[in-house]
This record gives sequence, structure tokens and C-alpha cells, in this order.
Amino acid sequence: MSLKIKKSKSFKPWPQLIIIEGFWRMGKTTLIKELLKREKFSLINEPHHLIEAPNINNPHQWYLKKHLERQKLARQLMKNSKKVIMERSVLSNIAFDYAQRGKIIGENESLLKNLPELKQFPIIFLYAEKQFIKNAIQKLKDNSVKNIIVKNKKFYYNYVNFYKNILSEFVGNNVLCLDVAPNGKFLEPKELIKYLVKRINQFNNKEKVKEICAAVVLIHNNKVLLLHDKNWNHYVLPQGHREAGESLRQTAIREAKEETGYSDLKLIKKIKHYQYHYLKGDKIIYKNIHVYLVKILSLASQEKQLDKHENYINCFLGFNEAIKRARWPQDKELITISRDYSKK
Repeated sequence: MSLKIKKSKSFKPWPQLIIIEGFWRMGKTTLIKELLKREKFSLINEPHHLIEAPNINNPHQWYLKKHLERQKLARQLMKNSKKVIMERSVLSNIAFDYAQRGKIIGENESLLKNLPELKQFPIIFLYAEKQFIKNAIQKLKDNSVKNIIVKNKKFYYNYVNFYKNILSEFVGNNVLCLDVAPNGKFLEPKELIKYLVKRINQFNNKEKVKEICAAVVLIHNNKVLLLHDKNWNHYVLPQGHREAGESLRQTAIREAKEETGYSDLKLIKKIKHYQYHYLKGDKIIYKNIHVYLVKILSLASQEKQLDKHENYINCFLGFNEAIKRARWPQDKELITISRDYSKK
């Protein structure tokens, strides 16, 4: 699914999606109310098990399920050109786990790598110094959470460290951490908005770089070729940048040959174009990807021409298995389109 970015005629700093995270009782609701006064956002409220499912046995798993449902809703709203505020996200679950364990477990690492919106839009994290938070959480209604925070001496440091340092390793430097009580008392709402606008402007003023790429769904004997990246242990479609003087069709065939080693190829049709953007250092990379369906006519192969950082092996999989294993949601969609076309 592509997440399209629409530019307003008049400059407005607000991106298409803002995720509001924060320590408990740090003013998320107040900040959101102020944002809604300034921009027409669609608000996705925070789930609350004490209200929605008070007798649930495993609140943590309940929240995970709810957050993933809300992520899908956010993508759908953005697809319909809506601007969205999410009050908490799946990051809350992951941060909670990290605060308790002091490490990222496998399933959470997979979530961080496979939710594209986390790399494309700013994540606002509201926090304060430990003593201020210690006083604030005394009013927390969820006693189970309150007890965990109070008993685990490392909880506060781990939770804040997750947003300040650990998360950036997965999503780039788009985590904007706001101290809501720098002088020991809450900032006034207008001051908090000023603070946020300043950080959003810094986010918006990064150098913008446009990249044009071609991706390929390669099929042979009713199977799809996915590249297994041995460095990261995930499966992706062949893809690469257009070189000077190339047409996109030429890029697609060249990249397929270089990354798979197969040269006897037939381009069938273009099946989709999508775009997304992500942060890389002090730049925002805007990727426009044109996707082609290509048939492998024979398995005669030649030596692959991979870049130094690439470590791919070819894997032929049935369509359904390829959809299951593909890392990116966009790749899953493209394989599904190719499967449906092949049935015609």
C-alpha cells in the first residue's frame, strides 16, 4: 500500500501522520486538543482496556491487537488523503516490553522493521524528569501498570531510552522527544505547541532527495522469485535505481539480471507505481517505485552483479508462500496482483 504525500498550497508544518507517544499522564490529550484546533486531523484515540475490556486476562496482548488494527486504519485514512493523529501506537507495546526486559525481543524487532509509517512520519514522545513522573503516576488508574513502574527501578530509564536512542536505530531520526515539564511544572498548551512546531519545522527542513527506482515481480512455472537477504534474514523483490539514460523498463530488466543472475527474461507489463519517503541522516529520501511483471524464460544463469552491501540468494516460492514471506506490505500487494493476473 502506498502512502501518498499531498502538498498544501499554503505552507503548513503538519505532516500527514503524527504519532503521539509518551509516559503516562504527560499531557497527550491536552496536546492533541491543541493540535485539533489548528488542523483538520482525523483522530485515532488510544484504546483503554479498563473501559473496553475490563475483565481481559492479558491486557498486553489485547493492546497489541488493538494497536495493529489502528495502524491499518491510519493507513486507510491516509490513502484517502486524510491527515491523522494517533494517540499511542504499537510502539507503546514495544516500549513497555523494552522497559521491563531491557532488550528488544524478536517479534518486536520484526514489527519495527515492517511498519513503514514508523520510518516516514514524526513520532512525538512526551516525557519529563523521573521525579516529576514519579509524582504524576500516583494518579494513574491502572494499578497493574503503576505497580510495574514503581517496583522496577530501571523502568523509567529503559522506557525513555527506548524512544531517545533505541527506536532511532530502526526508524531513523524522526523521533521528536519533548520534555513537557522542563522547569518542574507542565508547559502551558500554547508553549508546548510552539515547542512542537519548532521541532516539526526542523523535521520538514531536511534536505529532500528524490529517487526513481524499478522493482520486479519475477515469475517462472507459477512461482515467484524472492531475494533472501542473508544479512537481515528477510525476503524482498529485486529493485534498484534508474541510471542516467535508462528507461524504467530498461532499469527493471537490468536490475533483475544483476540481482538474480538470470538473463533470459521477458517483460510482460507494468503493474503499479507507488511512492514513500523515509529519513536518512539529515535527508528525507522520496522514493518513486515503478513495478513490472517479468517472466523468466529459462534458468540459464550468469554471475550476479551485486553491490558490496548486498548478500542475496534466489528463492522460488509459490504465490501464497511468497506473499507470506515477503518483508514489505507493498511487496505482498504486488505479488498478489501478479498472482491474480497470472490466473487470467
